Amino acid sequence: MDRAKGLLVGVTISRILFTVLIIVFYKNVGMVLLFIALALISDFADGRVARKYGISSTWGGALDGVVDKICVLLLVIAFFSIRDVSYIFFPVIFFREILQGIALGFVGAKKKLDYQANWHSKITTNLQALAMFGLVLDFALLFYVLLPFVFIFGGLSVYGYWKVFGR
Repeated sequence: MDRAKGLLVGVTISRILFTVLIIVFYKNVGMVLLFIALALISDFADGRVARKYGISSTWGGALDGVVDKICVLLLVIAFFSIRDVSYIFFPVIFFREILQGIALGFVGAKKKLDYQANWHSKITTNLQALAMFGLVLDFALLFYVLLPFVFIFGGLSVYGYWKVFGR
């Protein structure tokens, strides 16, 4: 059981490695797409496997959230500095991640609440990933079409967490 939990922690933390590799290979579209896909698969797999086999934990859920925040913030900062990215995208995503992190980390831990991502958050994460695919592929239209939806679902996600944790 401990070995399985250790493996899942490794899968969770691997997203940081994939994120760094995305930044290192940002000029190689194929490599970037591969590492984005691996990061998304690992994000999906760790929690799903943990719940399926009954080895999920509050600590594992919190670690997953922290790793997600680190990855998203690293990518946003990297894309903002490497590419010509909208000046609106950076602060909105950055502050959403920070606010959500505060809601989940401080408030959730203080009240000893078990963290599970809400569906708005999952949609936002996937929309952000698709928007970043658009940037990598130099398909700016995809990025700018998805941007309003990232803002909408990101706002709903933060509101949902504050509503749950604010009790």
